[in-house]
Amino acid sequence: MMKIQYAILLLILVFSAPAIGQEEHKVPLTEYIREIQIWKKDGENMTLSFWLPRSYWRIALADNPAIPEDMVHLILETLDDYIFVCALDVDIHLDGSITFASEETIRNSITVKINQGVPQQPIPENQLDISVRSISETMKPMFENMMGQFGAGMRFYFFENKDENGALLVDEYKEGEFMIYHSNKEFEYALPLTTLLPPKNCPVDNAAMKGNWSYCPFHGNTLD
Repeated sequence: MMKIQYAILLLILVFSAPAIGQEEHKVPLTEYIREIQIWKKDGENMTLSFWLPRSYWRIALADNPAIPEDMVHLILETLDDYIFVCALDVDIHLDGSITFASEETIRNSITVKINQGVPQQPIPENQLDISVRSISETMKPMFENMMGQFGAGMRFYFFENKDENGALLVDEYKEGEFMIYHSNKEFEYALPLTTLLPPKNCPVDNAAMKGNWSYCPFHGNTLD
């Protein structure tokens, strides 16, 4: 089972490797992917919630010589209004065969709940802008080509990410939480994403600490 998770992690690392310097600090990419990719395992069944926030595209595409800068801006502008989620629900049988939940099956169950708000349904495909559908259609064969059957089982969904005043509902840099629910599983995300925060240093020995820590766990000192 871990090989499947590693395959998806490797896929994203390969895709993202050229550009980890666009944030204010060097983003630990493996840890970043682990924050936005949540797996659940129950016997033969495995489910995945893979959230692709705005920072993913900056990290993955910026400074990549194969991707023009104006294309990066276009992708960011296109996806700025949306919460983009990749979902997988797969049964891996003892005989080696696999069965995926259909796009429709997951679509009928998947919701996003922000803080304590009302769960929202995915936007119907026929209501998505053509540029958004184009990005989704481009990613589908990429997953399939690099992951085979498991890539073919990935499903893609978009949710509203702006309120009536144009403010972001989910911002990976600001405090909050949201939950993705599908296939009878809950996938919880705590914000801000730890890996996007600049690291702090212990005033005693200058050791690097996580950006969301308030105190050094070894000395008890307050971290600025």
